[in-house]
Amino acid sequence: MKCRVEGGEIVTDSLEFFLADTCNLACEHCASSAPLVKKANFPDLLEFKESLALLRRVMRSKQIKFLGGEPLLNKDIAKFLAAAKASGMFERVRVTTNGLLLDRMGEEFWHNVDVVEVSRYRSGENALADAPVTRIRETAFRLGKKLEVVEKPEFFAAVVDERIPDPETVARVYADCGEAHRAPCHTLYKGKLYRCSRVHTLDLRLSARGVPHAPFTDVDGLAIGPGLSADAVRVYLESPEPLNACSFCLGTSGRWLAQRQLSEKPGKKVAFSPDLLQQAPGLLRRMRERVLAR
Repeated sequence: MKCRVEGGEIVTDSLEFFLADTCNLACEHCASSAPLVKKANFPDLLEFKESLALLRRVMRSKQIKFLGGEPLLNKDIAKFLAAAKASGMFERVRVTTNGLLLDRMGEEFWHNVDVVEVSRYRSGENALADAPVTRIRETAFRLGKKLEVVEKPEFFAAVVDERIPDPETVARVYADCGEAHRAPCHTLYKGKLYRCSRVHTLDLRLSARGVPHAPFTDVDGLAIGPGLSADAVRVYLESPEPLNACSFCLGTSGRWLAQRQLSEKPGKKVAFSPDLLQQAPGLLRRMRERVLAR
Protein backbone atom coordinates (compact mmCIF):
# COMPACT_ATOMS: atom_id res chain seq x y z
CA MET A 1 0.00 0.00 0.00
CA LYS A 2 1.07 3.59 -0.60
CA CYS A 3 1.21 5.71 2.54
CA ARG A 4 -0.21 9.21 2.70
CA VAL A 5 2.17 11.80 4.10
CA GLU A 6 0.84 15.12 5.39
CA GLY A 7 3.02 17.66 7.15
CA GLY A 8 5.76 15.07 7.55
CA GLU A 9 3.40 12.61 9.26
CA ILE A 10 2.19 9.23 8.04
CA VAL A 11 -1.61 9.30 7.84
CA THR A 12 -3.51 5.99 7.97
CA ASP A 13 -7.19 5.14 7.95
CA SER A 14 -7.12 2.92 11.01
CA LEU A 15 -4.96 1.47 13.76
CA GLU A 16 -6.10 -1.68 15.54
CA PHE A 17 -5.45 -2.66 19.14
CA PHE A 18 -6.28 -5.93 20.91
CA LEU A 19 -7.78 -5.53 24.38
CA ALA A 20 -8.03 -9.32 24.83
CA ASP A 21 -6.90 -12.35 22.87
CA THR A 22 -9.67 -14.58 24.26
CA CYS A 23 -13.40 -14.46 23.55
CA ASN A 24 -16.69 -15.46 25.17
CA LEU A 25 -17.72 -17.12 21.89
CA ALA A 26 -15.96 -19.89 19.96
CA CYS A 27 -16.55 -19.14 16.29
CA GLU A 28 -15.19 -21.60 13.78
CA HIS A 29 -12.76 -19.94 11.37
CA CYS A 30 -12.22 -16.99 13.72
CA ALA A 31 -9.59 -14.82 12.01
CA SER A 32 -8.16 -13.97 15.43
CA SER A 33 -7.94 -17.65 16.42
CA ALA A 34 -9.52 -16.77 19.78
CA PRO A 35 -10.95 -20.27 20.44
CA LEU A 36 -7.39 -21.64 20.64
CA VAL A 37 -6.04 -18.99 23.00
CA LYS A 38 -6.12 -19.83 26.72
CA LYS A 39 -4.77 -16.58 28.20
CA ALA A 40 -6.47 -13.22 27.68
CA ASN A 41 -3.10 -11.42 27.49
CA PHE A 42 -4.64 -8.14 28.63
CA PRO A 43 -2.37 -5.28 27.49
CA ASP A 44 -0.55 -2.91 29.81
CA LEU A 45 -2.16 0.55 29.95
CA LEU A 46 1.11 2.42 30.59
CA GLU A 47 2.82 0.68 27.66
CA PHE A 48 -0.16 1.61 25.48
CA LYS A 49 0.10 5.28 26.45
CA GLU A 50 3.87 5.33 25.89
CA SER A 51 3.54 3.68 22.46
CA LEU A 52 0.91 6.22 21.38
CA ALA A 53 3.06 9.11 22.58
CA LEU A 54 5.97 7.87 20.46
CA LEU A 55 3.83 7.06 17.42
CA ARG A 56 2.08 10.42 17.58
CA ARG A 57 5.35 12.15 16.65
CA VAL A 58 5.38 10.51 13.21
CA MET A 59 1.90 9.12 12.54
CA ARG A 60 -1.82 9.70 12.99
CA SER A 61 -4.91 7.71 12.06
CA LYS A 62 -8.52 8.51 11.33
CA GLN A 63 -9.57 5.99 13.94
CA ILE A 64 -8.37 3.51 16.50
CA LYS A 65 -10.23 0.24 16.49
CA PHE A 66 -10.31 -1.75 19.74
CA LEU A 67 -10.99 -5.43 19.19
CA GLY A 68 -10.03 -8.94 20.21
CA GLY A 69 -10.91 -11.70 20.94
CA GLU A 70 -13.68 -9.89 22.74
CA PRO A 71 -12.51 -6.44 23.90
CA LEU A 72 -15.27 -6.03 26.48
CA LEU A 73 -13.70 -8.84 28.52
CA ASN A 74 -11.06 -6.29 29.53
CA LYS A 75 -12.36 -4.57 32.67
CA ASP A 76 -10.07 -1.58 31.97
CA ILE A 77 -11.52 -0.93 28.53
CA ALA A 78 -12.80 2.54 29.44
CA LYS A 79 -9.28 3.58 30.54
CA PHE A 80 -7.86 2.52 27.18
CA LEU A 81 -10.58 4.42 25.33
CA ALA A 82 -9.84 7.53 27.40
CA ALA A 83 -6.10 7.20 26.74
CA ALA A 84 -6.71 6.95 22.99
CA LYS A 85 -8.89 10.06 23.12
CA ALA A 86 -6.30 11.98 25.12
CA SER A 87 -3.46 11.07 22.74
CA GLY A 88 -4.76 13.39 20.01
CA MET A 89 -3.77 10.80 17.44
CA PHE A 90 -7.25 9.74 16.31
CA GLU A 91 -10.40 11.36 14.97
CA ARG A 92 -12.60 8.49 16.18
CA VAL A 93 -12.51 5.74 18.77
CA ARG A 94 -14.22 2.54 17.61
CA VAL A 95 -14.93 -0.68 19.49
CA THR A 96 -15.72 -3.91 17.62
CA THR A 97 -17.56 -6.39 19.82
CA ASN A 98 -19.99 -9.30 19.72
CA GLY A 99 -22.22 -7.18 21.96
CA LEU A 100 -22.93 -9.78 24.62
CA LEU A 101 -21.43 -7.62 27.38
CA LEU A 102 -22.51 -4.17 26.16
CA ASP A 103 -25.33 -3.94 28.71
CA ARG A 104 -22.67 -3.92 31.42
CA MET A 105 -20.73 -0.94 30.06
CA GLY A 106 -20.86 2.16 32.21
CA GLU A 107 -20.81 5.89 31.62
CA GLU A 108 -17.02 6.15 31.17
CA PHE A 109 -17.12 3.62 28.32
CA TRP A 110 -19.90 5.44 26.46
CA HIS A 111 -18.32 8.84 27.09
CA ASN A 112 -15.04 7.89 25.41
CA VAL A 113 -16.27 5.78 22.49
CA ASP A 114 -17.45 7.27 19.20
CA VAL A 115 -18.54 4.18 17.27
CA VAL A 116 -19.64 0.79 18.58
CA GLU A 117 -19.62 -1.92 15.92
CA VAL A 118 -21.54 -5.03 16.93
CA SER A 119 -20.70 -8.18 14.99
CA ARG A 120 -23.89 -10.17 15.41
CA TYR A 121 -23.57 -13.94 15.29
CA ARG A 122 -26.87 -15.80 15.35
CA SER A 123 -25.57 -19.34 15.72
CA GLY A 124 -25.25 -21.09 19.07
CA GLU A 125 -27.00 -20.71 22.39
CA ASN A 126 -25.18 -17.44 23.21
CA ALA A 127 -26.44 -15.59 20.13
CA LEU A 128 -27.23 -11.93 20.77
CA ALA A 129 -31.02 -11.63 21.11
CA ASP A 130 -33.21 -8.83 19.77
CA ALA A 131 -34.02 -7.32 23.18
CA PRO A 132 -30.39 -6.45 24.09
CA VAL A 133 -29.86 -5.00 20.61
CA THR A 134 -32.86 -2.72 21.15
CA ARG A 135 -31.52 -1.57 24.53
CA ILE A 136 -28.08 -0.93 23.05
CA ARG A 137 -29.61 1.12 20.23
CA GLU A 138 -31.54 3.20 22.74
CA THR A 139 -28.41 3.83 24.82
CA ALA A 140 -26.33 4.82 21.80
CA PHE A 141 -29.06 7.15 20.51
CA ARG A 142 -29.54 8.79 23.92
CA LEU A 143 -25.80 9.46 24.27
CA GLY A 144 -25.26 10.54 20.68
CA LYS A 145 -23.00 7.64 19.77
CA LYS A 146 -22.95 5.76 16.49
CA LEU A 147 -24.00 2.12 16.59
CA GLU A 148 -23.36 -0.29 13.72
CA VAL A 149 -24.91 -3.75 13.92
CA VAL A 150 -23.32 -6.03 11.32
CA GLU A 151 -24.88 -9.42 10.70
CA LYS A 152 -22.23 -12.13 10.39
CA PRO A 153 -23.79 -15.25 8.86
CA GLU A 154 -20.46 -16.24 7.28
CA PHE A 155 -16.74 -16.15 7.94
CA PHE A 156 -14.08 -16.46 5.29
CA ALA A 157 -11.37 -19.03 5.85
CA ALA A 158 -8.53 -16.83 7.06
CA VAL A 159 -5.68 -18.92 8.46
CA VAL A 160 -4.37 -22.47 8.23
CA ASP A 161 -2.35 -24.76 10.49
CA GLU A 162 -0.08 -25.96 7.70
CA ARG A 163 2.50 -23.83 5.91
CA ILE A 164 1.41 -22.82 2.41
CA PRO A 165 3.75 -24.98 0.32
CA ASP A 166 5.14 -22.55 -2.24
CA PRO A 167 6.24 -18.89 -2.18
CA GLU A 168 4.27 -18.05 -5.35
CA THR A 169 0.99 -18.74 -3.62
CA VAL A 170 2.03 -16.76 -0.54
CA ALA A 171 3.05 -13.81 -2.73
CA ARG A 172 -0.17 -13.93 -4.76
CA VAL A 173 -2.42 -14.17 -1.70
CA TYR A 174 -0.54 -11.23 -0.17
CA ALA A 175 -0.79 -9.19 -3.38
CA ASP A 176 -4.56 -9.81 -3.50
CA CYS A 177 -5.13 -9.20 0.21
CA GLY A 178 -7.64 -6.44 0.85
CA GLU A 179 -6.51 -6.12 4.47
CA ALA A 180 -2.94 -5.54 3.34
CA HIS A 181 -3.57 -3.05 0.55
CA ARG A 182 -7.15 -1.70 0.36
CA ALA A 183 -8.36 -1.60 3.97
CA PRO A 184 -5.18 -2.16 5.97
CA CYS A 185 -5.44 -3.64 9.46
CA HIS A 186 -2.31 -2.00 10.90
CA THR A 187 -1.98 -3.06 14.51
CA LEU A 188 -0.27 -1.87 17.67
CA TYR A 189 0.74 -4.76 19.93
CA LYS A 190 3.20 -4.85 22.82
CA GLY A 191 5.27 -1.88 21.70
CA LYS A 192 5.44 -2.79 18.03
CA LEU A 193 3.62 -1.72 14.88
CA TYR A 194 2.42 -4.49 12.57
CA ARG A 195 1.16 -4.36 9.01
CA CYS A 196 -1.48 -6.96 9.87
CA SER A 197 -3.61 -7.86 12.89
CA ARG A 198 -3.13 -11.61 12.39
CA VAL A 199 0.58 -11.70 13.18
CA HIS A 200 0.48 -12.26 16.93
CA THR A 201 -2.77 -14.28 16.84
CA LEU A 202 -1.26 -16.68 14.30
CA ASP A 203 1.78 -16.96 16.54
CA LEU A 204 -0.46 -17.90 19.47
CA ARG A 205 -2.55 -20.26 17.33
CA LEU A 206 0.33 -22.24 15.91
CA SER A 207 2.04 -22.45 19.29
CA ALA A 208 -1.17 -23.87 20.76
CA ARG A 209 -1.32 -26.40 17.92
CA GLY A 210 2.33 -27.37 18.31
CA VAL A 211 3.07 -26.32 14.72
CA PRO A 212 6.71 -25.29 14.06
CA HIS A 213 6.91 -21.69 12.81
CA ALA A 214 8.97 -18.52 13.04
CA PRO A 215 8.35 -16.25 16.07
CA PHE A 216 6.07 -13.91 14.06
CA THR A 217 5.44 -11.48 16.93
CA ASP A 218 9.19 -10.91 17.27
CA VAL A 219 10.22 -10.76 13.61
CA ASP A 220 7.27 -9.27 11.70
CA GLY A 221 6.80 -5.97 13.54
CA LEU A 222 8.44 -2.55 13.68
CA ALA A 223 9.70 -1.60 17.16
CA ILE A 224 8.34 1.68 18.50
CA GLY A 225 11.06 3.67 20.24
CA PRO A 226 12.36 7.23 20.70
CA GLY A 227 14.32 7.04 17.44
CA LEU A 228 11.35 6.02 15.30
CA SER A 229 11.02 8.13 12.14
CA ALA A 230 8.18 8.71 9.72
CA ASP A 231 10.39 7.36 6.95
CA ALA A 232 10.95 4.09 8.84
CA VAL A 233 7.19 3.70 9.29
CA ARG A 234 6.57 4.45 5.62
CA VAL A 235 9.18 1.95 4.40
CA TYR A 236 7.78 -0.75 6.69
CA LEU A 237 4.12 -0.20 5.76
CA GLU A 238 4.83 0.08 2.02
CA SER A 239 6.97 -3.06 1.80
CA PRO A 240 5.80 -5.34 -1.03
CA GLU A 241 7.22 -8.39 0.72
CA PRO A 242 4.85 -10.73 2.58
CA LEU A 243 5.35 -11.08 6.31
CA ASN A 244 6.58 -14.35 7.79
CA ALA A 245 3.08 -14.91 9.14
CA CYS A 246 1.68 -14.76 5.58
CA SER A 247 2.95 -18.29 5.02
CA PHE A 248 0.03 -19.51 7.17
CA CYS A 249 -2.55 -16.95 6.07
CA LEU A 250 -5.17 -16.83 3.29
CA GLY A 251 -5.51 -13.05 3.44
CA THR A 252 -8.91 -12.11 2.03
CA SER A 253 -8.80 -14.86 -0.59
CA GLY A 254 -10.34 -17.53 1.62
CA ARG A 255 -13.68 -19.09 0.77
CA TRP A 256 -16.78 -17.91 2.60
CA LEU A 257 -18.05 -20.52 5.05
CA ALA A 258 -21.14 -20.64 7.25
CA GLN A 259 -20.54 -19.16 10.70
CA ARG A 260 -21.06 -21.58 13.56
CA GLN A 261 -19.99 -22.07 17.14
CA LEU A 262 -17.55 -24.83 17.99
CA SER A 263 -19.00 -27.31 20.46
CA GLU A 264 -15.52 -28.02 21.78
CA LYS A 265 -12.42 -25.89 21.84
CA PRO A 266 -10.11 -25.68 20.00
CA GLY A 267 -11.57 -27.58 17.02
CA LYS A 268 -9.70 -29.62 14.43
CA LYS A 269 -6.61 -28.45 12.60
CA VAL A 270 -7.10 -26.64 9.31
CA ALA A 271 -4.79 -28.05 6.64
CA PHE A 272 -3.94 -25.93 3.62
CA SER A 273 -5.81 -26.77 0.44
CA PRO A 274 -6.14 -24.80 -2.80
CA ASP A 275 -9.89 -25.28 -2.47
CA LEU A 276 -9.86 -22.94 0.52
CA LEU A 277 -9.07 -20.09 -1.87
CA GLN A 278 -11.91 -18.39 -3.70
CA GLN A 279 -10.02 -16.08 -6.06
CA ALA A 280 -7.51 -16.26 -8.89
CA PRO A 281 -8.70 -19.35 -10.83
CA GLY A 282 -5.41 -19.64 -12.74
CA LEU A 283 -3.52 -19.76 -9.47
CA LEU A 284 -5.95 -22.34 -8.11
CA ARG A 285 -5.38 -24.59 -11.11
CA ARG A 286 -1.60 -24.37 -10.72
CA MET A 287 -1.85 -24.98 -6.98
CA ARG A 288 -4.05 -28.07 -7.46
CA GLU A 289 -1.51 -29.42 -9.94
CA ARG A 290 1.30 -28.90 -7.39
CA VAL A 291 -0.67 -30.55 -4.59
CA LEU A 292 -1.51 -33.55 -6.77
CA ALA A 293 2.15 -33.83 -7.77
CA ARG A 294 3.38 -33.96 -4.15
